[in-house]
Amino acid sequence: MRKRVFILVAAITLVFSGQVSAALGRGIEVNGFMSTGTSWTDDSKVIYNSGITNIPSSDKLTVFGLNFSGNMADRLTFNAITVIRGREANPTMRLDTGNISYQISDTWTLRAGKLRAPIWLISDYLDVKAVQPWARPPEEFYEAPFDVFTFDGLSLIKTIPVGRNHIELEAFGGSGKIAVKEKRIEIDGDIRDFVGISGRYYGRNWQIKGSWSRADIKNHTYWDLTPANTTAYGDPVQNRQAQTIAPSPFDTSNMQFTSLGVQYDGYFFLWAEYGRLTAGRSRSESVPDWDTKVPSIPVTFAECNSYYVTPGYYFQNRNYLVHFTYALVDDKKFIGIIDGAHHSYTLGLNRYFGNSVVVKGDWGQSSPVDYKSGKDGLFNSVKITRPVNFYDVSLNLTF
Repeated sequence: MRKRVFILVAAITLVFSGQVSAALGRGIEVNGFMSTGTSWTDDSKVIYNSGITNIPSSDKLTVFGLNFSGNMADRLTFNAITVIRGREANPTMRLDTGNISYQISDTWTLRAGKLRAPIWLISDYLDVKAVQPWARPPEEFYEAPFDVFTFDGLSLIKTIPVGRNHIELEAFGGSGKIAVKEKRIEIDGDIRDFVGISGRYYGRNWQIKGSWSRADIKNHTYWDLTPANTTAYGDPVQNRQAQTIAPSPFDTSNMQFTSLGVQYDGYFFLWAEYGRLTAGRSRSESVPDWDTKVPSIPVTFAECNSYYVTPGYYFQNRNYLVHFTYALVDDKKFIGIIDGAHHSYTLGLNRYFGNSVVVKGDWGQSSPVDYKSGKDGLFNSVKITRPVNFYDVSLNLTF
């Protein structure tokens, strides 16, 4: 923990002193972002989405990133983002995206390299919490259903002016790796034949965006529900013996994800997004089931729907934002993360200091929709007996 805090403070000090830009030389622009804070719940017997417990932790809310961009030649630019995330098992600054863009004409752009999958409203700034309303984005939508965040490949973008507004169309494709190494879950695998299209119609403070993409995904998931003698996570029996689940392989072909979202940032504030995930063939091997002792669970089809709605209102000259979020994920067929439908209600208040610093506080309730029948939803627990309260407090900035 001390090492991570030291890295963040040192990096911020370096950037604000101007030494990063000076060291890199002229022609390279350096921007950055940082968030830190704490999250916790009021239930000692559950782990929320493999990370949040009743012990306050900064893991989910801590992130630091640097964005490097510049010109390489006429019409040729580059962009690279390095990120360190507190939720990782061994937080290390690593390359998140890095690509080269060639402006073919005034309305056509070709990008190549390690790209962010343009499938959500906030795909380009998923880690930049300062420009989002929440302290923690809705996990029902941005974490549970689909885990293709970056890929290695190409992207072709067409921009069409429409009066004062614009239409942007993007076709993309490639392959990549899934490499999630967090404290209680590890996923490694391959993304193959990833292709898709996205389009958005946008103006000064609003956008409407839709996307469709498909991929073949093969991965192994390792779950760690913490040692049995760790009292923070309640009774070991309630935690399914609190043992490591050794690997659960998934081989999924023709996984398709469709999304549609709207965003408006006036004094009245509205973000809303819907996503649908389907798989033509999904197979899981050697997935243990503690309750029935079944050695494996065959999966022939997967279907998952998720959405969130976040209305809000700015007041006091846009120094404050009050907002409310309802989010839901419904795993109609077994995918491997969600046990039934899960939803949450979140009330948040943000305090803005200029354009670059914001302090956020969230309170909410989260539970499986059908928890009374024993569904776990996004909780790693055998039985949820009531909705669980959760709290987030964070400091976020851009520079």
